[in-house]
Amino acid sequence: MGIKNALPLISEIVNKTKDAELHKPFLYSDELRNFFVIYGDNENELEKVFFNLFERLSKHFPDEPEPKINLLGFRNNTLTYVAVIPRKAHRPKSYYEQGGIKVSPATIDIGGVLVVPEENDFTAIDGGEVKKIFSEVLFDKDDLKKVLA
Repeated sequence: MGIKNALPLISEIVNKTKDAELHKPFLYSDELRNFFVIYGDNENELEKVFFNLFERLSKHFPDEPEPKINLLGFRNNTLTYVAVIPRKAHRPKSYYEQGGIKVSPATIDIGGVLVVPEENDFTAIDGGEVKKIFSEVLFDKDDLKKVLA
């Protein structure tokens, strides 16, 4: 749990889904992240949509016992939003490299508040490195389009 307005991604999700259909998976995509958003005013229907999406993800990633995902849920007025963020890796390659940046992006990081544990990582990281890290742990848009097809 956290403060809803502390994550920049939340307002972006609300803005991007304004014209999306309620209770249907929406593919959110920007230059850093690709994931699904489901939202609506009927939580029972959202639950069905979530488990349907989870099943689809499971079929597309059969080598895993269950798909790796991060979840971000919040309410905005009468609507409930759930961001379903599929992952292809737990950590980027740089995490394991000698002198590599120790960022292991989770929901907070993907939401727009990047946490780095060491000062030298903080001073070394830039936009290009963030893009690289996210591309190593998150799926690209085309992979996720296949899940919806």
